[in-house]
Amino acid sequence: MQLQCKLILRQIIFEKYEIGTPMPAVSQMGLGLAFCKIAIKAHSGTITIEDNYPNGSIFTVLLKNE
Repeated sequence: MQLQCKLILRQIIFEKYEIGTPMPAVSQMGLGLAFCKIAIKAHSGTITIEDNYPNGSIFTVLLKNE
């Protein structure tokens, strides 16, 4: 079940208002990664996420070199 939850999270984490891990002591709106995705797509790029347990996640940004 945990693996399936992580797969679903990877699919939705770049959508507006989605928060990966709620942190009560930190103000979160769920917009940061959505804005990143918009900016990267505007430059014909991609952004992906992969698990790096127990150290968090790895985000990869690929941009075309034109």
